[in-house]
Amino acid sequence: MSDHVDLFSLGVWVLFLAFVTSTIAAAVGFACARKSRYSLSVVRRWCWLAAAAMSIGGVAIWLVQLIVLVGFTVSGTKMRYDGTWVTVSLVLAVALALVGLLITGRREDRDGLEEQVRPSGTVEIARIVGGGVVIGAAVPVVHFTIVRGIHIQGSFGYAVPLAVESVAIGVVVGALAVWLTLTAHNRYLRWAAAPVMALGVVGAHYVAMMAMQVDLDSAAVPPAGVEVFSILFPAFVAGTLVLTIPITALLTAPTRAESRLEEEAERWVVEEYAAQAEQPVG
Repeated sequence: MSDHVDLFSLGVWVLFLAFVTSTIAAAVGFACARKSRYSLSVVRRWCWLAAAAMSIGGVAIWLVQLIVLVGFTVSGTKMRYDGTWVTVSLVLAVALALVGLLITGRREDRDGLEEQVRPSGTVEIARIVGGGVVIGAAVPVVHFTIVRGIHIQGSFGYAVPLAVESVAIGVVVGALAVWLTLTAHNRYLRWAAAPVMALGVVGAHYVAMMAMQVDLDSAAVPPAGVEVFSILFPAFVAGTLVLTIPITALLTAPTRAESRLEEEAERWVVEEYAAQAEQPVG
């Protein structure tokens, strides 16, 4: 890491805030992901998927990396952020999370029992691992995209070995967290997926920051753009509001058994109506 770089200019509390935020958002997102896997309605499944993608990609990964950047400073230069690249990083985070969740697929739950969460078959295992890898890949993708939009009086570079290590951390930990969420029989192991994901997000970010090399140019024009707080404050408020929707939905959502009963009741009503419509009048 360059001597000009300070990762904790505001103190280590930023690290703990980022970890807690990522843990909460990942827990909400993974809960929505499980709901989507067993949803009997296509519309409901897509709603759960959207909530999971926003919680995991938009908050647990993207917002958290903005939080830790609050403590990032480079001495001897002004630092500004390009809103376009920050927006692109958000889109990529949510998109990769959604693609990863779609890869994991929908599991048929024939009897609605909690014991049916274990994977069966090589194809399903491959889907879960593949989806987890894609979600984990969002961590380094978001980091490097945001950094692409950071402007200083100089330029950034990376030490390749540490940069590769940060990518590996994000991918491996992301895949592990998804695996625990969708396959672990023990609920405590499933709960552990959220802090595991948070560790991966924060850890991969800081390893990548340690790989950063700065080349300052005192003769360069002061950079244009916005300060990180101008982006973080509205993003944090929006992220909090985003999480309230799936949290409310999770607290009020019926169980898989109740959903199946509702589906069967709706099907019975439709069949009865059709049968009565076919009967001759008089």
